[in-house]
Amino acid sequence: MPDGADVNFWAQAHEQTSLALREGALFPLQTTEKGHVDQGYSFRLLTITAMSEPQLAALIQAFTSADCPFCPPLDPKLTLGETRTGHQVILNKFPVLESHLLVISSQHQDQESYLGVEDFAAATEVLGDEDGLIFFNAGRQAGASQPHRHIQIVKTGRLPLHEWLGKGPYGQPRLPYRHALAPLDAAAFQEGSAGPVLFATYARLLTESGVAHTPVSPGIIQEAPYNLLLTRQWMIIVPRLSAQAAMDIPINALGFAGIILLRDESQEQLVCSQGALSLLAATCFAPSP
Repeated sequence: MPDGADVNFWAQAHEQTSLALREGALFPLQTTEKGHVDQGYSFRLLTITAMSEPQLAALIQAFTSADCPFCPPLDPKLTLGETRTGHQVILNKFPVLESHLLVISSQHQDQESYLGVEDFAAATEVLGDEDGLIFFNAGRQAGASQPHRHIQIVKTGRLPLHEWLGKGPYGQPRLPYRHALAPLDAAAFQEGSAGPVLFATYARLLTESGVAHTPVSPGIIQEAPYNLLLTRQWMIIVPRLSAQAAMDIPINALGFAGIILLRDESQEQLVCSQGALSLLAATCFAPSP
């Protein structure tokens, strides 16, 4: 069993965050927050404020370097430990939300390949007993910033769209983009069974959403980009057409949970005037009839 098998990753994250901040290894993005309601759906708009020179330099280095930041050797100031499946758990170097963890494959695997049973087992092990959001940006058109497979986990409190999503697929107003949704019960997160149960649900939703037209096999390159969002109550797959909405607003899985990161006030004004749902829909397929 790997050394990190019994780690409380959230407690470890709290301690490691303090160290990483002191050592200049962590660069949280400072934002202002504004609530936005569109057609009865609530959103959190997070607009980035001024960046420091070290922060900007670190961002440029991260996104222009030919080196993979998730391949060994990992930055020890950001590393939390290892799961029972051998996945590495690290802090997000540029978090927008507090307690933002990454679960990465120990060897380089493509972000556009299908997840497997062990990926779901690792993510639920890291989540532990906490409530949070597990999400996966499957490829650059779905908002992924790195090609090395990484699943993300945040503790967000109650998500803006949780009330709608938690009701299951029947009887609620339609979202203006194609998606496939499945309610979950506590059995889906039981130790030992979470991986197989969640993978089976994932494979079914990939087919229902139109992402996969052939059987889903772990490690095989996907047929189309998509976002995966997973909580203790539901799993949703959203197929994607593009990573950006109007004015180059980047949309990843968090957008479909109701949390949208914006570069400046002009982007915030656009969202408020056009409505968040229409911007999300522009990056997706039209809903099925």
